[in-house]
Amino acid sequence: MQDSELEALLKKYRPVDPPHGLEQRIFDPPSGHVARPERRTWPWAVAAAALLAITVGLHALSIASSPARPDVILDEQRVQAVANEIGGPNARVRAEYIVRQEQRADADAMQARLDAANTDQGPR
Repeated sequence: MQDSELEALLKKYRPVDPPHGLEQRIFDPPSGHVARPERRTWPWAVAAAALLAITVGLHALSIASSPARPDVILDEQRVQAVANEIGGPNARVRAEYIVRQEQRADADAMQARLDAANTDQGPR
């Protein structure tokens, strides 16, 4: 097959050019009608920016509020009891995660009680 034959075959399947004046019809508004897309699009842009800011903020808050505490010593008896209840090949890993979350919640509750007690007493 020669290059000229290949070119002839490709010309059969080449897309046709768009109709003349299509670009002008798309970008020019019809007579008597003035389109103002900037008035319709700015609220959507503000909403998208606000949604992005809220998402990033909540993600940062969730990371900051629950940092990993490797210094927390797990209660091995609790871990073993939870692992026995769960069962399965990954029971120990899941049990450690559960117990770590429980201990974190207990510590947070204790801190909240201490903060409430300090607030009730007030400054002296």
